[in-house]
Amino acid sequence: MYIEDKYDVAKVVKLFQSEDRPGQQFFLDYQCPPLMGPNKAELTELLISLQGSPAWGITALSVFAQDYAHTGRYELGAILGEACYRLAKNALENIDLSLLNQYLFSGGQGALSNAIALQQMSRNEEALSLAKETIPWLESMGDTTTLPSLKLHKIEANLDLERIEEAKNLLNQIEVESLSSVDRMTFKRLERKLIEKIDPIIILPVEQKTEHQKVEDALDYILNSIRSLEVEPEAEQDLNQLEALLKQIKDQVKDQKQLKYTDFEIASRQATNVLHDIISGRLGATVKVIIQQVKDTFTKLLQPSPIPDPAPFEAGQLNEWEVMRQLEYANSTLLDAIKQIERSLTIYQQIREWTKENKLVDHENDALWGCYLCYNRLDRSLEALQTLQALRTNIETIRKDIADPYKKAHLIEKYPAGILTAYPYLFSALCVQLYKLHRPMELLDAIEGAKGRVLADILTEKLSQQTSDNFFSEAVQQLPALMQEAKAHYLSYFVDDEATYAVLVAKDGSLHTQEIPIGKKQIKEWLDYKNNKKTDEINGAHDPLHPKNWGNIISARAKVRVINLSENLAPLVKWLQPLAESGIIQINDHICYCPDGELHLIPLHYLPFGEQYLVNYVSMSRVQSAMTLVNILKRKPLKLEQFTAVQVWAESDVKEPYFEKMKAGFELPGQWLKEELTGKILSEINADLATVTQLDFSNKIVHFATHGVFPSLIEQGQTPKNPYLSSGLLLAQKGKLPLNSEEITENADLSPKQVIEQKLNFWGSHVTLQACVSGRAKEGIGGDALGLEWAFLLNGASSLLASHWNVEATWAAKFSIKFYQKWLVEKASRAVAWRETVLELIRESHDLERTHPEHTAYYWAPFSLSGDWR
Repeated sequence: MYIEDKYDVAKVVKLFQSEDRPGQQFFLDYQCPPLMGPNKAELTELLISLQGSPAWGITALSVFAQDYAHTGRYELGAILGEACYRLAKNALENIDLSLLNQYLFSGGQGALSNAIALQQMSRNEEALSLAKETIPWLESMGDTTTLPSLKLHKIEANLDLERIEEAKNLLNQIEVESLSSVDRMTFKRLERKLIEKIDPIIILPVEQKTEHQKVEDALDYILNSIRSLEVEPEAEQDLNQLEALLKQIKDQVKDQKQLKYTDFEIASRQATNVLHDIISGRLGATVKVIIQQVKDTFTKLLQPSPIPDPAPFEAGQLNEWEVMRQLEYANSTLLDAIKQIERSLTIYQQIREWTKENKLVDHENDALWGCYLCYNRLDRSLEALQTLQALRTNIETIRKDIADPYKKAHLIEKYPAGILTAYPYLFSALCVQLYKLHRPMELLDAIEGAKGRVLADILTEKLSQQTSDNFFSEAVQQLPALMQEAKAHYLSYFVDDEATYAVLVAKDGSLHTQEIPIGKKQIKEWLDYKNNKKTDEINGAHDPLHPKNWGNIISARAKVRVINLSENLAPLVKWLQPLAESGIIQINDHICYCPDGELHLIPLHYLPFGEQYLVNYVSMSRVQSAMTLVNILKRKPLKLEQFTAVQVWAESDVKEPYFEKMKAGFELPGQWLKEELTGKILSEINADLATVTQLDFSNKIVHFATHGVFPSLIEQGQTPKNPYLSSGLLLAQKGKLPLNSEEITENADLSPKQVIEQKLNFWGSHVTLQACVSGRAKEGIGGDALGLEWAFLLNGASSLLASHWNVEATWAAKFSIKFYQKWLVEKASRAVAWRETVLELIRESHDLERTHPEHTAYYWAPFSLSGDWR
């Protein structure tokens, strides 16, 4: 059946070259995700209007490829885009000339969608390879529609691959005047991107332009954009009026003696943004309204009203009340013109000096943040960075003054975001500035500064180590040498609103960075599944973390399906492929990675990498921060010869017809451990919270086979539940088995709070959580990922196995036993034992999901290894 080869270009081409119209329709209706872009209604109407036309198939592929390339489904966008191009090229060899334009346009759009999607996945070499074929073909066919855009994408691919001279030569060949407005904007962006990569000396002549020349150039850009716009005939006159108005403004600019480009820039940007909205079709207002907006903007600029100065003050006249008043004034002017921003900056600087001298740290921090905002608006990146670093130093000092790290842990219930609540964008701003300034070690330091603070503090205390002001930074500095010694790679992520920043510390000590175009907003959108029934929410029928749900129909009427999360998140690891090709990352290497935000929910080992999954190339483990990693690696792994197993099923399980099979899944790992080690099994009604909390779990293999719960991903307007209180394991209660875990969705007996408050001792132990959703976590205090893994690591566990979704007891048991056999009996490292177990289960699950091979990840991918991998 065709669905097995869903992502094969050759098969798509073969299907759409055939006369199997029902098969083509079935492919688009049921094997391709529905359109999501802003123009989906218009595109759907286009496809309906072409029904029966010979050009229907290629047009449909072009539409779907374009939508996928712009809505985050890059793998499919690339595949369908290339297929569309190849179909057009083949067809135009013997095509009716009446259909030439339709085929040529669709083929060009397919090539462009392929380029966009490949670049989004950091597969620039592939994008360039196809461009070498598509660009000459489009030129030979006389195409002028998509060819310029494709050439611009070729330039960007070369820039991303640091092929500066090639990009520069290609950029010089572009005829700017012939570009569309959108392509002209892209050209300007690439021009700036090229300049940033070249030595600053090269751009000095540009900076020597007079203020008037800069303003006139900006006005010329806006005027050129207007001339290239296409509007309805009735709006043509209004557009001519807008052009005449801007020409008049350009003449007036020459008479402005005190003109500054920085003053003009805000008005210019407003006008440009309006034009961008016209081009993209986002504006519902009439052109007359737009003309008035632009006119008002420039009229105010050329006849400015005097800006009142803030009340002057001497540093000696300041007091805390005056500081607060001046801060309020400075904050209120931040959204105004550049001149006012500079005045606000002066106020913030004066306040910062006075509050620092008078030890008013809170107000000093407010002033520092204000200084950063001003520097950032003025594009003074280095000063912005220095200000952020000063603010971070102050916050680190405040944290250090809280002597007892457990006090920080107990703040979780009241202050889920920890001490950084007042400045939630501090580390985000640091990452942006440091990536922009190409400072990889400092970028890693900033990324790590936002993570696992409580956990690192307590592990440090347990190891009887002293902390300094730069303790966390010192850990980052140790990483290159530490990873060389461990012969492993360390990969750390920071998820910002619009992008993710990643740093790899390779096993040879080298550092590699990447900005990935997937941010917090996008990931949350992908995780925001909707349910038609309450039972769907309970059973997680549309949970996109669960591979068996991928492709499930959420709304048959709207043709909405659960996305393939693994495919969508592929760019998170695709950027490592060039490092694998160059030998920096090698087959069978180990990668210890540190997630961030929602990435704590997702096992990276099931993301596509090359032709397979990442786990086919390397073993993987997770850790909460670099500081946690340093502490773990300083501990010598203990030889574990004892075990404790806790196994509890639910009361409702007993009534199910599959109970005996499920019960065996709960019991088999404990029986295996009993044959190989000495220890005890606590089972059924005997395993209640009071009994479990009296056990000594140190220096043991600890195996929990129970039901697990974690707060729903769907908040539905309610206050989000805190996993510190609401996630965990279900145990017996008052001599009875727990109720069905699906009925008690977020009320655990052994929660992170109980693990910490009962001070359970897991020092040196390995813990396996054979329980549903036991590996999920949600970011809380100081960047710590709150969940069971965090709690067990906090209480001394050296390593853990835990699951990301609801697992079947039999497959979970199979995973646990295979892992124990390879680690404890065959003496493999934990990393090797974990990876070999996963690879065996990939092979065993192959025959279970022949029609949906991506669903096999349900069986082999749920368990992640955290902590020590040795």
